[in-house]
Amino acid sequence: MRDNRVEAAAAPAALPEGYASLGGRRIALDTLWRRGGSLAAALRERGVGEDDAVAILMRNDLCFLEAMVATSLLGAYPVPVNWHQTGSEAAYILQDAGVKVLLAHADLHAGIRASIPAGVTVIAAATPPELSIPYRVPPELCAVPDGVEDLEDAIAAHEPLRDRARVGSRGSIVYTSGTTGRPKGVRRFALPPDEARRFGVLSQQWFSLLPGVRTVMAGPMYPQRPTPTRARCSTPAAASR
Repeated sequence: MRDNRVEAAAAPAALPEGYASLGGRRIALDTLWRRGGSLAAALRERGVGEDDAVAILMRNDLCFLEAMVATSLLGAYPVPVNWHQTGSEAAYILQDAGVKVLLAHADLHAGIRASIPAGVTVIAAATPPELSIPYRVPPELCAVPDGVEDLEDAIAAHEPLRDRARVGSRGSIVYTSGTTGRPKGVRRFALPPDEARRFGVLSQQWFSLLPGVRTVMAGPMYPQRPTPTRARCSTPAAASR
């Protein structure tokens, strides 16, 4: 069975911070935000600003979360791309959304490389064993190829952006399945800062995102047709067992 779940937890008061994890890898939330801030600086250097689009062609992974943090810090729109799509289908979305940068796992980038529109900058992340093994990805496709910028290098080369004034002010651009023609992009309008902060507070209340709660993302983080998926949310007591 493919275990492609990303887990995030808000730590109990006894611990200094929450974390996100995939398989045996775990990253503290403040580290995730720091890395996302460095990625935001890298994206800004490549011309990404407010209301621009950044495509994410990744399976569930920690770098997917970092990409979401980066776009949020910039006030840009993340465009999650279904990695089951063909090169021509992905190319249509990249072009239709006006994507400036594509963030992709190395093996998924290899599948659409010949179809990427001119002018789209690619930053690729190595495909980790937690994904390459269950998905049977050939080892030669897991590494970032020559001539493509490595996500780790981009993060290491930049000091993180720390201004969170734009966080929560944008949603994502999601594409329909295109059953009646070409897929259509649906963009959530920007929220004023006060409303964005209030939405964040309400989200915590709606989903009971309290200290000690553990959330598991079992379904894919790209948009898809409605399918049965399961998510598990533990109480603080259960999370401590």
